[in-house]
Amino acid sequence: MRINLYVGWLLMVLGLAMATAGAVAAGPATVGLLAGGAGCAAAGLFMVWIGRGWDRSLGSAAEIYRYGRPANAEVLAVSDVELDARGARTAKLRLRVAPVNESAYTTTRSVAVPGGRVPRVGETVTVKFDPNSRKDIVLLEDSFEVKDHINASADAFFGGLSGGQAQVPRD
Repeated sequence: MRINLYVGWLLMVLGLAMATAGAVAAGPATVGLLAGGAGCAAAGLFMVWIGRGWDRSLGSAAEIYRYGRPANAEVLAVSDVELDARGARTAKLRLRVAPVNESAYTTTRSVAVPGGRVPRVGETVTVKFDPNSRKDIVLLEDSFEVKDHINASADAFFGGLSGGQAQVPRD
């Protein structure tokens, strides 16, 4: 929410202008302008403080794994498969990531391959991505279809129905 930063700076400038006008004015308007200016400046400072941490990238693969958003991705290319000294396998993957209710995009990243099994070209895998830096992804060990909550609820609710009629147990 980058708008918080801009609105916060605008409020701080407006608050300082009101406080300056209050310092110049004489009479009861001085108190109102000073108080209003201080309130605007404080609100602006708070919005800038909140907005600074809002759009920060997750940073590490562990944070993306924990807080990232899941999506399905199609493997377009696989290259540079390596095994490091710790026994972890990495591969450079070119993926077409298709997040739910967002436009699909293509990214090329070197990622750790969980379980040591390198995905094949054309295979659909499940990834988690950083919503603030969509190119940063991690590959998940289990592959599953990522759905939005409405379709997942509909499948769970209507999953036991066949032909549009409920299955009634017979005694």
